[in-house]
Amino acid sequence: MKRNFLLLSLCLICAAHLFAQEFDKKVQEAINALASRISRPLDINIRPMTLAGTDEKSDFSDYLYNKVRMYADEKNPPFKVVETTRAPARNSDPEKGLLSGTYALRKNEIDVFLTLVSDKNGRSLGSHGFTFPLAELIERGISAEAINKEKREELADIFNKAGIDSKNMSQPPLKSNQTNQNINIQAFFDQENMIFKHRDELQLSVMADRNCYFKIYVIEADNQKKLIYPNGIDTQEKNRNYLNANITKDIFENAKYMFYEPYGGITLLIIASTEKFPDIHREYTNPLELITINSLQKAIKGNNRGDLEARINPNISSGAGYAIYNLYLEKPHNEYAYGRPEDMEELYVSIRNDVRSQHGTFVGDNYNPISGFYILNGVRGSFHIPRGTPDKVHFAFYNLDNLTGATRSGIQTRAAGHTFSFTKPGNITQAINKVRTGIEEKGGTFSGNEQQGNFRANGIMGQYQIYNMVEVTITEKPFAIPNSLIEKEVKSFFGER
Repeated sequence: MKRNFLLLSLCLICAAHLFAQEFDKKVQEAINALASRISRPLDINIRPMTLAGTDEKSDFSDYLYNKVRMYADEKNPPFKVVETTRAPARNSDPEKGLLSGTYALRKNEIDVFLTLVSDKNGRSLGSHGFTFPLAELIERGISAEAINKEKREELADIFNKAGIDSKNMSQPPLKSNQTNQNINIQAFFDQENMIFKHRDELQLSVMADRNCYFKIYVIEADNQKKLIYPNGIDTQEKNRNYLNANITKDIFENAKYMFYEPYGGITLLIIASTEKFPDIHREYTNPLELITINSLQKAIKGNNRGDLEARINPNISSGAGYAIYNLYLEKPHNEYAYGRPEDMEELYVSIRNDVRSQHGTFVGDNYNPISGFYILNGVRGSFHIPRGTPDKVHFAFYNLDNLTGATRSGIQTRAAGHTFSFTKPGNITQAINKVRTGIEEKGGTFSGNEQQGNFRANGIMGQYQIYNMVEVTITEKPFAIPNSLIEKEVKSFFGER
């Protein structure tokens, strides 16, 4: 028996060693591929390695960072690793490369992408990706989990107080993280990698091994708790949140749930009980609240002498169960907000027609034209009215080729060649000063006077000339943004309505 144990230990050590060798080989190949694209020696700075679409790191982030630094610094003469500088690059400074990495969990694998860009203008200098099994990472005890630490600790505390074993909560479950429940409930997602983009629709089905009622919460990246099922449309009166044992049920029969900002880690919590939830209507009429131990404990128990109270009070025989899933909302490459027009239907139709005329794909709802998304020329764009700023239209853009090093990588605008004019302000000197201040406050650039000038702000680039009227020519704008919205935004720079 001792011999068998030694053999097993030796096998595990050999497997870990082989993984390390194979992983090192993949990292080295990625660095060599990037170096082959550099025609001259280049100083590079290694940036943090993070989960795709977030700024969050993990044990794997540090492991990957150290491997990338080792091979970039020691194995590739074209590269010289330098320390981070906080000062922005100036035109007179020699160009440096910024080498960053992201990784994504995709079912039972991890995809790693390394990207090298110029520190001066963000120009892509190359990218390379590779894939390896998630199991090999887990066997080495390296966690790829990047959920917010405070949220994870708070959830662990909640479930520990409820008598639930939370020892496995440090790892992001590929399936449901369930322990010792009377009801086993689980969800099935159409998006297997659990990574979503702005305005993606959440589509899932649930199944339990007993007849039960259930409710679903989303805990967003900013720690806001929201009951998403049942809701005001798919209501409890019709027993929409009732499950028959071992029968799969599709969620959101009438309503839809879309992912919008804030970006980062999202927790999906499904709670099952053999009894109804009496306060369910009050929860979905006021669905947003800051998550605390008390608020989530109340949500789990449901105040109905059911749910997880069965584990605390042995005199209660109601069944209970739960499931937890970790999702990620990927941050867009670019975001813009413009003043909301009076006629949203006109805006919707204009965007849709523009996309289709360029042979792109558009998805939206004619009956509720306050949001939509489209894919056009390697860019995925979406728009909606944020709940916090109902006077704005929020646009988000993902460059679909950004991680592949394709020739279109990073292209987010197109020449528009649109010209319009409006009445010259009475005090032109004061108006120009307001334009300059307003654009610079938004992070844009302005160069001009009372006769002519150039500007770049909020994804728009153009020039103006002032005669009896102010004549503006737009040279670039984000994909599929209607000219009417661009005109309104530029006029607002000059104080026009």
